[in-house]
Amino acid sequence: MDLTRIAGTGLYAPPLGPRFLFLLWSTTGAPDTIPFAGTWADQGAPDFVGWHAFVDSLPQGGAAGLEAGLRGALTVDRGLAWAMSAPFELRGAVPIGLGPDGRPAVTADSALVMPEGMPGLGVAADLRITALPDGLGLTDAAGQPGQGLVVALTGADSGRLSFAALLASPVTDSGSVKPLAAVWIDPLDPFSPDRTRVTPIGRSYAVVGVPGGGYRLEEAPA
Repeated sequence: MDLTRIAGTGLYAPPLGPRFLFLLWSTTGAPDTIPFAGTWADQGAPDFVGWHAFVDSLPQGGAAGLEAGLRGALTVDRGLAWAMSAPFELRGAVPIGLGPDGRPAVTADSALVMPEGMPGLGVAADLRITALPDGLGLTDAAGQPGQGLVVALTGADSGRLSFAALLASPVTDSGSVKPLAAVWIDPLDPFSPDRTRVTPIGRSYAVVGVPGGGYRLEEAPA
C-alpha cells in the first residue's frame, strides 16, 4: 500500500481515508507517494522517519493547520500521536527511538488523555515495538509481540488500542478474584461502544496473599 502526499503538506494518507495519517518529519525532497512499509522497521531506522498519527477527521480548511498543530506539539522526529483536528487538541503522543538492541522502543513515559471521569492510559518508557499484521505491538523487551498493547494502524480499527486487563475487585487479607477482560480504547472516540469497551473473556485470576506480605497471581478455578 502506498501513502499519498496531501498537497502542500508533509502529511501522507492511505487510499481509504484520513483517519490515519503519516507525518513525514523532514520534508526536504519529500516524494508524492511513499510505501507504507517504508514507515516502519523492526530493526534500525525506517526509510521514512515520522509520526503515525490518528485524527478524527481533516478540518474543512485543509490539512495545513492540522500539520502545524502536530509539529507544534511534537518534540521528536518519530512516534505515535492521537489528535482532534478542529480545534486542534493533542490527545496523546508516544515518542519512539531505538533501544540498546536496535529495536524500536518507547523513549519516554507517555499518557493518552481521556475525558474527565474516565481513566487515562499510560505507556511506559522502554517498551519494545514490533510490527504485526494489523498494527504495532508494544511489550517489554522479553515479551511476545501481540501479547501486550496493540495499536491498530489502518483500516476500520485505525487508532484503537487493545490489551487484556484484570478488572478491579475488592482485595482482602486472603486475596481477591479478578476477571480477565479484553479492553479496546479509542482516545478519539471514547464514548462509542463500538470503539471503546471492556469485555470479560471468561477467565479469572486469583490474587493470593503470601506469608510475609505481598501477593501472587494464579488462574482461578472456572
